[in-house]
Amino acid sequence: MVGVLRAYCNQPISTKNVKYLIEIARSKHVSRTAEDASTVKERRPRRLPDDQRRAIVKAYRAGRNLNQIAKDHGIHRTTVARVLEEEGTQQRHRGLTTKQVKQATELYAEGLSTLKIGRRLGVSANAVWNALRTAGIELRDPHGRPKS
Repeated sequence: MVGVLRAYCNQPISTKNVKYLIEIARSKHVSRTAEDASTVKERRPRRLPDDQRRAIVKAYRAGRNLNQIAKDHGIHRTTVARVLEEEGTQQRHRGLTTKQVKQATELYAEGLSTLKIGRRLGVSANAVWNALRTAGIELRDPHGRPKS
């Protein structure tokens, strides 16, 4: 038994390979001093141009949601939210309307996932999930497993 374990657990490592790996590790090693650390600049979000900021606010006031505006401008939805806040634009309620909840319920009963429903309605999968749960809909397991 010991012989079998030794054969599989204690594989011989070539000293040549170990020395080679140590050389690579030493050549790639970069040491940082306290002085180096003090010169590293903190990353700040870039400021969007004023015309783009105005376009974001205008689109939001016209009824587009954060995800749609973010996609249009090639930025993240949190950036859109930050711009709206900085520009003093109050955000709308983020939940689904009564009409959207009814539509989501029907689509969910047809077998669509919350992600696909969210994409159709222009909201997140979490917003759909929360609306369905609040409406008293029994939710399927997201991986198709039977609920216990």
